[in-house]
Amino acid sequence: MVLLIGNIIPALAQDTIPVPQKDTIHPFFRDTVLAPVITNTPEGSYTFKPAFIISWSEKGQKAAAYFKAKFVKEKILAQQGLPGADIYLITGSKKEMGSDLFLIDVLSRQILITSASDEGFIRAIDKLRELLPAEVREGKIPLAGITIACAGIAGK
Repeated sequence: MVLLIGNIIPALAQDTIPVPQKDTIHPFFRDTVLAPVITNTPEGSYTFKPAFIISWSEKGQKAAAYFKAKFVKEKILAQQGLPGADIYLITGSKKEMGSDLFLIDVLSRQILITSASDEGFIRAIDKLRELLPAEVREGKIPLAGITIACAGIAGK
C-alpha cells in the first residue's frame, strides 16, 4: 500500500531544510532524532548527482549498505550523522510508526526517508528505486543526472 502525503508539517518547505526545534515538530515525529523531518513537498524535482552522500541518524547503516549494493557503479559516500546528506535516513518512533511503515519525502535538494526499522528503510529504498527508469534499476545507465519529481510517499 502506498499513499502520497501532502501537508504533514505546514510551512517548512524551503530550499534549505531547517532543523526544527522540538516544539515545532509534528507530534508524529516528536520521538525522532532532531534532524531534517518530513515537510510540505515543494513542486519541482530532485536530480541525482554524479557523487552523493547517504547518511542516517540512528538506524540505517544496513539500509545504506543495501542502497550502495543496488547502485554499485555510483560514487556514494555512506556515513552516519550528516543531516545535510543527499539522502538522509531518519529513525522514527517504533511506537508511532510500527516496524512496517516508511515515509519518503523527495525534496528539490534532498531525499528524506523515515522508518523505525532497517526493514522499513529497505522497503523505502525499493520503493524509491521504482521511481527510477528501468535502465537505471538494471544498471544499464548511471543514476547521475536522473531526475524524479518531488513527492511524499508512505508505504508498508
